[in-house]
Order: sequence, then structure tokens, then C-alpha cells
Amino acid sequence: MLAISFALFAVFEWRQIKNKSSNNKKAFWWLFSILLVWNTAANVIPWWPTPNQLIIYLLGWM
Repeated sequence: MLAISFALFAVFEWRQIKNKSSNNKKAFWWLFSILLVWNTAANVIPWWPTPNQLIIYLLGWM
């Protein structure tokens, strides 16, 4: 469910970059695809870290 909500949010963001250059569009779709796969895996695979867990792992020493 979270992955779907992130996907819907990204589609709404697409409207903002619709008239931008093709490099921005490619970057958007790459980021969108990576985040969609990441969030889907985090919801389906029990050992896969969520984005919040990843931030804690990487920045927990601060």
C-alpha cells in the first residue's frame, strides 16, 4: 500500500516536470523506478530495510 501511495505521489510530481528538458524526465523516471522497486521490496521482503531504517543505519552514528 505504501508503494502505491509513493507511486501516486510521483505521478503527481510528473505534472511539474512535464514541460522540462528530456534529461529531467529521464532522471525523474529512473528515480521513480528505483524508489518504487525499493518500497515494494521493503513491504514484501521482511529483511529488506525501509528507507527510514536505511537512514538510521547510515546516519545512526551522528
